[in-house]
Amino acid sequence: MRLLDGRGEYRTLLVATIEGAKIVVGLPLQEIRVTIARLNIIIIAVVAIVVMVAASIGALLVRYALKPLDRITETASAVTKQPLDRGDVRLALRVPPQYANTESEVGQVGAALNLMLDHVDEAFQSRFESEEKMRQFVADASHELRTPLASIRGYAELTKRGGEKLSSDMKQALDRIESESIRMTSLVEDLLLLARLDEGHTLEMESVDLAQIVRDALSDAYVTSPEHEWGAEGIEEPVVITGDGSAIHQVVVNLLANARVHTPPGTSVEVRVKQSADKTVLQVEDTGPGIPRDARKKLFERFARGDSSRARSSGSTGLGLSIVDTIVKAHGGEVTLTSKPGKTVFTVTLPTPKVAKTVVIP
Repeated sequence: MRLLDGRGEYRTLLVATIEGAKIVVGLPLQEIRVTIARLNIIIIAVVAIVVMVAASIGALLVRYALKPLDRITETASAVTKQPLDRGDVRLALRVPPQYANTESEVGQVGAALNLMLDHVDEAFQSRFESEEKMRQFVADASHELRTPLASIRGYAELTKRGGEKLSSDMKQALDRIESESIRMTSLVEDLLLLARLDEGHTLEMESVDLAQIVRDALSDAYVTSPEHEWGAEGIEEPVVITGDGSAIHQVVVNLLANARVHTPPGTSVEVRVKQSADKTVLQVEDTGPGIPRDARKKLFERFARGDSSRARSSGSTGLGLSIVDTIVKAHGGEVTLTSKPGKTVFTVTLPTPKVAKTVVIP
């Protein structure tokens, strides 16, 4: 291979020598190099296209093979969004049969998930039926107990008012019978209310003045416990909400009773009412000893208490805050708690009516 001046590279070959002269044959390499470069470009392009096509086909095959797994994931994600904590739970979601074929490994996963959902659905149905039976029993028992309790209380009062002279022990016994019948009646009424709310008892929704409800409840609280310091803020003007007046009144009464029962005499209890365009907030704050952190998690459960003591000297049934939580949720609101020594605040948040209404209180 030689480089000729101005002519580029040539491949040369000595073919003969005549009278001392050498005959050399040469071929230019420029066209050959151009052809080789073109071939290299074509080969690289073909290889790249083949690789891209193979990758695309492989991706489609993998996607097709894993499509049942995607449906399984969608079904599992949909199940996690279902309300499973209470009520009549119906798990109708299943992996489609074509993706639950036991002949493939992924299909076996889908079939196993469907089998698990079947068992879970049966368990939920069994739980719901059991809860319904218990709820019906509580409602029926509470309803039936109201009459004998009223009779016991009535006979105790009648005996005390009789003309016969009673000994001090007999009077004390009758007083205890009367007080216990009152406490049991309150417990029965609370259980009956919870049973009705659990059954989906329709509340009588109407426009009510929350400020007036708070004023009435505070008046009753002051008469019941004058040794506490009762105060209020934001109840000078009407605060109109949409709700069941009787149920909302019970919410306020229960929160005030909770503060009265679980705080010592001299404790300050203040009720604050605030209303904005989208929500109405009711707060009950006391300066009592506070609620232990461990007790706060279960404070709104039924028969829960703020301490581990089971003493009944306070007369608490452990249902008051559960009733508050149930009624507030039935109104589309929520109740929260913050507590530390010297400051405990229950906050009830209710939706404000979309259309503002003016109520004139006579």
